[in-house]
Amino acid sequence: AKDGATRTVFDMAKNSDLTTDAKEILFDAMEQKKTDPKSFLRLMIQSQLWKSVETLLDENKDNKSLLNSQKGDDHAIHLAARNGAPKNIIEKILTIDSECILRKGRDNYNVLHCIIEGAQKFQEEEGDLKQKVNYIFEKTDTQLIIDTKEEKSNGQSVRRNAEAEYGLLPLHLAAACRNKVLIDAILEKLPTPSMKEKALASVSKNDFTPLHWSVHTNEKFCPRQMVESAELAIVKVLITAEALKKKIKLKLEKKEEK
Repeated sequence: AKDGATRTVFDMAKNSDLTTDAKEILFDAMEQKKTDPKSFLRLMIQSQLWKSVETLLDENKDNKSLLNSQKGDDHAIHLAARNGAPKNIIEKILTIDSECILRKGRDNYNVLHCIIEGAQKFQEEEGDLKQKVNYIFEKTDTQLIIDTKEEKSNGQSVRRNAEAEYGLLPLHLAAACRNKVLIDAILEKLPTPSMKEKALASVSKNDFTPLHWSVHTNEKFCPRQMVESAELAIVKVLITAEALKKKIKLKLEKKEEK
């Protein structure tokens, strides 16, 4: 049955204030669970019913098609990351489809962009967020964060890790969302001073560096008022990193002069 806006009871419940237990009971009664498990999985993820998601993934551990999406849309791993999925859900998705970790989702977001978005929306616990990001880095090293280019079929060269709208790399997005945990994690993952320098100097479509984005007001990425001390800590991290970058550059120039 649908209401005047063509919403089913389940569509309405997905974004309601029902308790998790009430949603679990309601969704467990859905016929769609058997007839269309792919759509059911996506609904469970969007509803953040992680117990149901875990059960469905366990029941379909050999069914990679359950996770797939149309080209340009979110794979299950992107959808889970955008909705603040815990680390164990990300692990189970990658157990079924290990190659999806490097796939692109909607708006050319990679899984790290999606984790940053999810952390911004749902205010994840710092410890949980660190565990999840470190797990992704264990699987990908720096592949999701460095500024590399790839050739498209039409011969055009595009930035692999930049999202579509603003051209943000994950470090830009973490700075725009004022997320110090993720800024620190990304910078720590870059193994050499030159890689850190390149990341800090990288620009988005409007020529903003991560430092620019950390002080830029943008309703999409940082709509809420932040605690002053938190904003100050983020700016300090990026300022210190910028200063270090310049210091390294100066040392190299002096070495070349000798």
